[in-house]
Amino acid sequence: GKLAAFNILASMSGEGESAREEAIRKFYDEAEGDSLVLDKWFAVQADADLPDVLERVEKLVNHPDFNLTTPNRCRALILTFSANADPFHDES
Repeated sequence: GKLAAFNILASMSGEGESAREEAIRKFYDEAEGDSLVLDKWFAVQADADLPDVLERVEKLVNHPDFNLTTPNRCRALILTFSANADPFHDES
């Protein structure tokens, strides 16, 4: 469904980059502040198969809807990124 499509779009690069950014924005807008949906929004981006995923996660840590004191939000972003093995262990 919708989440599966969002997962695919979140990792698009090259010519699909503009579609990816639009899908990320639209998913966020449609979440309308729903905590569980926003957790998915953070998690999908942290799990994206993109060369700049670390930079994206660093930006998301500063997003107004991210808070380290909210366990599920922290888990959605930080734990998901740590399970994204290649970018997490990248030594660059």
